[in-house]
Amino acid sequence: MAFKFRIFDFLKGNQTKQGIEYFDMKIATQLSYKILAVHVAASYIANAISKCDIKIYRKKEEIKDNNAYRLNIEPNQNQNGSQFWNKVAMKMLTNQDGALVIKSGDKLYAADSFHVDKRPFLGNLYSSIVIDNLSLSKEYAESEVLHFQLEDENVINLIDAMYADYGKAISYAVNSFLKVNSQKYKLKVETDKIGDLKFEDYYKQYLEASMKSFIESDNGVYPESKGTNLESMKTELSTKDSSDLINLRNDMFLIAGQAYKIPASMMTGNINNIQDVVKAFITFAVEPVAKLIADEINRKFYGYKGYTSDTYVKVDTRTINYLSIVECAQVAQTLIGNTICNPGEVRELIGLGPINEEFMKQFFVTKNNSKVEDVMNGIIDGGGDG
Repeated sequence: MAFKFRIFDFLKGNQTKQGIEYFDMKIATQLSYKILAVHVAASYIANAISKCDIKIYRKKEEIKDNNAYRLNIEPNQNQNGSQFWNKVAMKMLTNQDGALVIKSGDKLYAADSFHVDKRPFLGNLYSSIVIDNLSLSKEYAESEVLHFQLEDENVINLIDAMYADYGKAISYAVNSFLKVNSQKYKLKVETDKIGDLKFEDYYKQYLEASMKSFIESDNGVYPESKGTNLESMKTELSTKDSSDLINLRNDMFLIAGQAYKIPASMMTGNINNIQDVVKAFITFAVEPVAKLIADEINRKFYGYKGYTSDTYVKVDTRTINYLSIVECAQVAQTLIGNTICNPGEVRELIGLGPINEEFMKQFFVTKNNSKVEDVMNGIIDGGGDG
């Protein structure tokens, strides 16, 4: 956990020389920054998907059946709906083969790993499936699973290729930062000790370990023996800040954001026009993933028969964007006054509970928000009087 937190401190711009020295330079520069950038980008989309309601319609009317319960509330005995879809979305976005969901009874389980044998004309086969710590021996046909895969399955490979050069650049920047800011020492030794084999053994067995412990500790004592003198060396280079590292880190985050079609300001944290940014995020990053999920469920759960009988699933992304109750008031009035929604539907859209009253199901039209029937009757009556 300490390793993880130190990296996140670096991402927030709180890095120090000591913090950077904690973890292996090669691993950190070539792998960890890239993994974090991809994780941040993918988690934005996964968290948004987990907020969506999955609605089932029959004859254009929303229904709540066992499928709706499993897709939204309890896919299986170990996960709720939000946890399940967050895991599925993360697998979709970070695994080259996408995410795999199998059905056991009426429960749904997301695989941690699997192998797919692609057969274009016979249908794919799925094997070596692992769910948590359980390995399944059964081989599943395409018709028995839900397989969610992005339209561009090579997005991770593209990111890897882009990061190849950035990894080298960050390695250089980190090494340069440490070289300039690290403390150097010199050990003065009397000339008569040079070439003395006993002194060389003494140095290797005692002095070297003693100096290393002293230099690396925050508070240390160095026992200085006769004939030796440890002095701090002044470097000719001025102290270097971490701006180069921060700029390279930002570039890597922007690359990941572009690959997943996420607005740049969301990846850097500098969000000003939040409504426009969130709208772009939902349109280009979330909606394609939501539609892919709905399409796969529809073809496997309902098929052609459901398609021709208006029975289908829809992933509702309207719940992603947050608006306060005050911001919703004007929008709600417009939706009701133009017969787009009835009051009950508007309450659902803004996250309020239903009211079991008949008037909440009625439609209204502008003209003092009268009932549609009253307005129409008034027009008819007026025409008759004339």
